[in-house]
Amino acid sequence: MENKKVDQEFLVQSHEPLHQTSLFPTAELTIPDALKTLKKSVSAIHAVPIKADQNHTLNTRRLFDACIVVAQLECNKMGREKLARVIEERISPAFDTRISQLMKLAGISGKNYERVKEDLQALYEMDLRWNVMGEDKSVLYDMRAHFLSSLGIGLNNKQGYVRFSLDPDILAIVLEPSQWASLSLQAMHGLKSASSLALYQNCWKYINTQSKLTAAFPTETWIELLVGPSRYISKSADGKLVISYKDFKRRVLLDAISRVNEIPALQHKLVLKEIFSGNRVARLQFRLEPKNQLVLSMPMNWGQEVVEPLKALGLDEQEIVSLSEVYSLEVVAESLRKLSVAIQLKQEKGQPISSRKAYFQGILDNIARGATEAELNLEQIEREAQAQESQRRNDERKKRNEEEFGRHQIEKLRATLFKWPQEQREALLREFEQSEEGKRNKMLWERGWAVDKNLGAYIVLKLWLTQARPELFDALLPQPEDRTMESWLAWRLEQLQGGGV
Repeated sequence: MENKKVDQEFLVQSHEPLHQTSLFPTAELTIPDALKTLKKSVSAIHAVPIKADQNHTLNTRRLFDACIVVAQLECNKMGREKLARVIEERISPAFDTRISQLMKLAGISGKNYERVKEDLQALYEMDLRWNVMGEDKSVLYDMRAHFLSSLGIGLNNKQGYVRFSLDPDILAIVLEPSQWASLSLQAMHGLKSASSLALYQNCWKYINTQSKLTAAFPTETWIELLVGPSRYISKSADGKLVISYKDFKRRVLLDAISRVNEIPALQHKLVLKEIFSGNRVARLQFRLEPKNQLVLSMPMNWGQEVVEPLKALGLDEQEIVSLSEVYSLEVVAESLRKLSVAIQLKQEKGQPISSRKAYFQGILDNIARGATEAELNLEQIEREAQAQESQRRNDERKKRNEEEFGRHQIEKLRATLFKWPQEQREALLREFEQSEEGKRNKMLWERGWAVDKNLGAYIVLKLWLTQARPELFDALLPQPEDRTMESWLAWRLEQLQGGGV
């Protein structure tokens, strides 16, 4: 049920009862001039309009982001107790800001305030489906909520202001530090279509990951993320999804990729990877590659007084280039200065720092959000740095195990295959070579299946077997330790303890 209220300052409409007291003063919000970044989701949090007639425009996407920045800036000033109260009691604080400031944050030029009010109204009315995805690409939970729980348009002496609140569940996501990474507002303001802005936001959160590879989400998920409900996704008479991928790729996707790759502030480009199931494109993935593969271009205005301390923290040149795409020189230099002060304080107290690199990243994130020196919670930053370092080591260990298990599977697959009778083996390989997967990867297996270390051919063969001939895959890898990494880890541990390896 929607509620409306008129007072001397604002005309307010709300999806919830209008009786909640604001935790914040309603004075004008001050946005730091140095703000160059927006915090957006690292773990996959997808917000897609439910109705096609409420799909995002470029302006609503930009205002969506600008409202997030305003909420983060204001909540960043709270103490831990007040913040905990906001989350635990599901409080939806009211945020006030000038429309002109909101437009500046959103990168909307001109002075068409009435148009912005209409766009904010559209954002307020937008009914969204929020999917939070896990590491295994499964949906952890699926919820439906409006982004804005209330919207107020300034009257009389508040003419030119807006007041808004976020849905409490959405505010909890916005304020969760482990789920957000920095995106360049400069890059976002340079994107002139809603689909290219959505593509940048959903891909660039992977820029600081080791693989620089996005999650491989189903094609329909990427379509919804870029354009929302559309004619590119429909249902047949029997209820099955019908994906018009070729049309979507031609009309939307290639243009969005081109627009992102043309942004001068970004020194990486997006490379599309299509993952097939039979002859159908089932999933899409994007790799972030340096635009110049031969010479990695260091930011020209970053002098050695900034670059050398970053290298001393353990950042390589590619990481520094990635950093320059997200943070301004001023923010990085100020964070290095504050890091030096924090390290000195830690040393005076005899307290070690688990990872200076992760500690620096924590300070950098806080400074980019507009935190002052007095507002830096060094103990909290250290705890987060420890957690990040632990997660990094776990990720590296997991990646090594996955690579070793993959090699183990390939070796077992090849050894078993060549124990089969020649006629049976050649029949299987011929079936693969004539499949769509085999035809696409002809260059790999043309070298011959008996060639030592023809790893690429056996990787695509294994993938094809698991999808097209799972019973043969089981026959080629009959032992439990050959089929799952969990069984292989247990088997390897037994071998090590028993001296078998």
